[in-house]
Amino acid sequence: FKRNPKTEFFLFGLVKQKYLVHKTKEGDRFVLYSGFWGISRHVNYLGEILMSVGLAIPWGCSGHPWAWIAWTYPLYYIGLLVPRERDDHERCSKRYGDTWKQYCQIVPSRIVPCVY
Repeated sequence: FKRNPKTEFFLFGLVKQKYLVHKTKEGDRFVLYSGFWGISRHVNYLGEILMSVGLAIPWGCSGHPWAWIAWTYPLYYIGLLVPRERDDHERCSKRYGDTWKQYCQIVPSRIVPCVY
């Protein structure tokens, strides 16, 4: 998509990619809203948080007196990525204008599908 955003298909021709076009003086900009980016606006942040939870579970549920420390790892990611998502939202809102508003209507979930 990055090299040729007008490509009709990706993923071995099985899924048609969908995008919004934002016109600027420098040329067209594209906002992808299909595939993973149709699930949530920052689905990659969800992956990071889930991986940290997966790594925290074995030690965090061990019953060891210091096991609570393992849960600071996912909390770190939540504390890092939620404010970053909000900053990204503001920046993209200014950059894309009405196109971003339309994208937010199509993809309402910010990080966690159907939750946030």
